[in-house]
Amino acid sequence: MWEIYYSKEAKKFLEDCDKGVNEFIILKLMNLLDWLNGNIKLHTDIKSLKGKWAGYHRIRVGSVRIIIRFDKRNHHIIVHEIGYRGDIYK
Repeated sequence: MWEIYYSKEAKKFLEDCDKGVNEFIILKLMNLLDWLNGNIKLHTDIKSLKGKWAGYHRIRVGSVRIIIRFDKRNHHIIVHEIGYRGDIYK
């Protein structure tokens, strides 16, 4: 079974953002988790990153980006960072 782990920065963003944005982010992450556990089809915009972010993936949720990494050995999804599109890749 896959599990989601959040970095300190990701938790902070979720605590500070609007409730509607928070719920939509959680919904997208749960969709990814359900897909990895083989329960449903993937309905999430996910893309591999390049350059200094190689090995990470991003999930697009409107103007918010979620940077994640898969730990396939331990079946963990690590949410590295969450932020708005203009700020996240800096």
